[in-house]
Amino acid sequence: MQENKTLNIRLLHRSQIEEILGISRSTIYARMDKKSFQFDPDFPNPINIGPNSIRWIEQEINEYVQKKINASRHPEF
Repeated sequence: MQENKTLNIRLLHRSQIEEILGISRSTIYARMDKKSFQFDPDFPNPINIGPNSIRWIEQEINEYVQKKINASRHPEF
C-alpha cells in the first residue's frame, strides 16, 4: 500500500519577496538578469505555475537570506 505524502512547500508571490527582502520589483528582476550590474547568481529562480504567473519557493528564499546573513557576519578575507 502506498502512503500519501504531503509536501510542505510554500510558494511566495513577488510582493511577498519584496516584503521579506525589503527590495523593489525592479531589483528582484535585476538580480535575476545576467546582464544587470545587480545580478546575483545566488538569487533563487522562480517557478512557473501558469501563464504569466511565477512564484518563489519559500525555503529557497530563506536559504538565500541566511546565506546573506552569514556572508555579512563572517566575511571571507
